[in-house]
Amino acid sequence: MKKFWLFCLLQLPLLSTVYCQEIDFTVRYSETESIYEVYALPNFSQASFFVGGGSQLSLVLPADVPNNRLLIETIEGGPWLDNSQIYAPEVDKGHDYHGIASNGSRIQLEKGKELLLFTFQIPEITTKKDIRLFENKLDPPSNAKGMGGGDFRNFFACVFTMKDAYRRNYYPKKETNPLVENLTLTSAKEEKNTTTEEIKLQKNSEVSTLLEEFVLLQNEPNPFEEKTMIRFVLPKDSEIELTFRDEAGRLLRSVKEFRKAGFNEFEYGDKDLASGLIIYQLKTDWGTQTKKMIRVH
Repeated sequence: MKKFWLFCLLQLPLLSTVYCQEIDFTVRYSETESIYEVYALPNFSQASFFVGGGSQLSLVLPADVPNNRLLIETIEGGPWLDNSQIYAPEVDKGHDYHGIASNGSRIQLEKGKELLLFTFQIPEITTKKDIRLFENKLDPPSNAKGMGGGDFRNFFACVFTMKDAYRRNYYPKKETNPLVENLTLTSAKEEKNTTTEEIKLQKNSEVSTLLEEFVLLQNEPNPFEEKTMIRFVLPKDSEIELTFRDEAGRLLRSVKEFRKAGFNEFEYGDKDLASGLIIYQLKTDWGTQTKKMIRVH
């Protein structure tokens, strides 16, 4: 017994460092191999990080993908398996949810260096689909309608403490559509010697010449209190429909109007709006895109 407690005391310095360890995650598509890759990006180095069993990274897929388990190939931190699935839940009929869980194993982490955890394929689909990692603060919780009590929150723990090291999802610049990246308007302070109007005109020009499909951007700010700005891009002049629903699917607002090609903005706000998840959807001649935002008081 004395040896056991001595061992625990010797581990305290190590365990204390675990609590400040944070890891970011991303999913990318390999055009050459037609597979998706899920990476971890730690803010620390550790030769032996023991992934706790039950660690989970969930994926959000378009609902038109066949309702099957994903074919997972473990690279590190596994074995990873597609343990749980929810298809087109009532709260979000446009997406499927897959919980990819690991039984745990030892991995080697290097600060600021990506580590490939697993890859996956979608049977019979060889073209890129809009697939992303679950957003813990924005995507439907387990008690939302149609989620069946399934908890799809990302969780990546060290086996010694089961302290969650997951921080956020990231989107590397090298994988970001440069046009979409430019569309995130920088402030006048960041754009020295350039007026806001000049920036906006520049973005419109870029959109007209480069964009082949319309883009719905994440609202800013998010979360928001009273008002938030929704931005989107159209390749041509078009009628659009922008709808807003709460997490139960109830319609909050619907806007149909004509918009010009290029960069567009829509300010959304309602002082009587309750706090919570809001799903906003943009319908155009080129398809439909959906995103989520959070209203807070």
